[in-house]
Amino acid sequence: FDPSKKYDLIIGNPPFYVMKKKDVPEEFHCFFEGRPNIFILFIIKSLQLLEKDGILSFILPINFINCLYYNKIREYIYE
Repeated sequence: FDPSKKYDLIIGNPPFYVMKKKDVPEEFHCFFEGRPNIFILFIIKSLQLLEKDGILSFILPINFINCLYYNKIREYIYE
């Protein structure tokens, strides 16, 4: 694995489970409110590995669309 390599397309089905906030590295706390779900970390890392204008396609739980816990990550994706 070469973390400096960038990708045009990333497709995945990340795991979904709630983590304890203390188990999530501090650098990721700005991406969620409330209970962190591990799929948020997969999204963030994958976005970092994408080329500019790359495509990220993940299967995510339906509550990602409207749950307040994920407002910050949705805003990050939008920006």
